[in-house]
Order: sequence, then structure tokens, then C-alpha cells
Amino acid sequence: VGESGSGKSTVGRAIVRRAGQRLGHGLALVSEPGRGACFRIVAPCADEDDLPRPRAGEPSLSDLEEMVVLVVNPSARARAAVVEKLELWGACPMEAGDLIEAVGAAADLGAAPDMILTAPSLPDGATGLDAVRTLRAYFGQAPAALLVDRTDADDALGRTAEAEDVDLLPMDDEDGRLRAALAVAHEVRG
Repeated sequence: VGESGSGKSTVGRAIVRRAGQRLGHGLALVSEPGRGACFRIVAPCADEDDLPRPRAGEPSLSDLEEMVVLVVNPSARARAAVVEKLELWGACPMEAGDLIEAVGAAADLGAAPDMILTAPSLPDGATGLDAVRTLRAYFGQAPAALLVDRTDADDALGRTAEAEDVDLLPMDDEDGRLRAALAVAHEVRG
């Protein structure tokens, strides 16, 4: 949240506290000296009956429960958007900003994730396909997809990804293809 004395932690705490108060929820703090603090809003779990129902053909929230998805993207904002969707859908996302972090996350898991979602381009000249190849070489076969925005998608990338059994999916998931690919990977994992 911020270094001690920087004023950032006070601002962060105030923002989280205010958001929690507006929603009628409490505030929890986890702090580790020298490492910072994490403020969380404590909210009650919803009853299954209160959750929104998926459209026909979509998995329910619990259908992706406990599915481990590794999200590799150098953009913290893009990663956060994907992680938020995954958590909403019941999956357990892991995050990495580059190839080295991705290998470390999978090593911490001790196995291949249930699915790999990566940006087409990663830092230090690596590509998303490099990340998929490396993770599969170390940890075994795992379903994978390159999450692209409309400007990233081109025929050459699509052909290369298809040849390596990697889906090319839109980042915004307006057409539901990401969620459908996760459901298929989850069924295969079974």
C-alpha cells in the first residue's frame, strides 16, 4: 500500500475503509513489517440462490471452482481485469508479469496450471507462446490461450498459435469464448 511514512498507506486505508462503509462491510488488515499492509473489505458470502444465473451454454460460477489459471501479462491493469473475471467465475487465478514469474508461479504450484492465459508479447523479447512452450516443457501439457485485443490479432499469430494448440481469444470476452474455453479445460481436467 505504501512505504512507512509516505502517507500512501493512510490514503489507501481511508479509501478501502470508505468503500467498505458505503457497502456496509468491515475492514480487515494484514500487515508484515518491512513488506507493507493489505487492507481487505470483509463481506458476507452470498447464498447460491442469490447469485446471477449464467446464460444458456455458460458454466455456472461453481463450474470453474478450484480451477487454477495462470495469467501472464506485463500490464498489471490487464492482469487485474482478467483475474477479476476469473475470480467472479469461481476460478483460482495466479498472476505473473513475465516468463520468469510464470515459471516461478507454476513451480510454487508444483504442476502445470489447469489453463494458461498469456499476453502475446512479454518483457525481455519473450512472447506468450514462449511462456506456453516453457511451462509445458517443465510442467506438462496444459490448455493455453493468447489473450489479444483487436490490434494484436493477425493471421500469422493465429496460425502459429493454432499449430501449437494455443487458442487465440479476445481479451474483452464480449463473445464468451474465454469463459467457454475455461469450461472445456475444466471438463478435461475433470
